Amino acid sequence: MRWEKLQELRLGIYNPGFLIIIWISQHIGLDVLGLNLLCASVFMFGLHKLCKTQPYPWLAYVVAFPYLITVVAMGYVRQSFVIGIAFWCFSIWQKSEKYHEIKIIILALIGITFHKISLFILPLIFIRNRGKFFNYYFILIGLLVLIIIL
Repeated sequence: MRWEKLQELRLGIYNPGFLIIIWISQHIGLDVLGLNLLCASVFMFGLHKLCKTQPYPWLAYVVAFPYLITVVAMGYVRQSFVIGIAFWCFSIWQKSEKYHEIKIIILALIGITFHKISLFILPLIFIRNRGKFFNYYFILIGLLVLIIIL
């Protein structure tokens, strides 16, 4: 896809992270190659972090290759970036790392600048701590924000 066509998509305020990466890549001189390289790197990093947490990491790679890597990661650039971030968040959530809530929120906010669907990463924070009143309050606020945005 030519840069002129890509800029005509008018992604505007909905995907500022993606537009920043396009702009940086264009001014460095890497054009579409730089954009694809960064998005593919984030996707593969997230997939690697998730596969490491599985009992058989090689099997997770084998299962992911036919469709997830070949079709999704090579065809849908913004979505593959967000899928990589979602995999990364899920691996953090599985391990219950220290301050995992803050890490997931930061990664989800980065993902939101690429695609709105990464708003659905945020409920991972509240699943582990269910039963506390303030968590229900935050879930209600999050649902209202989702309704307004979408």
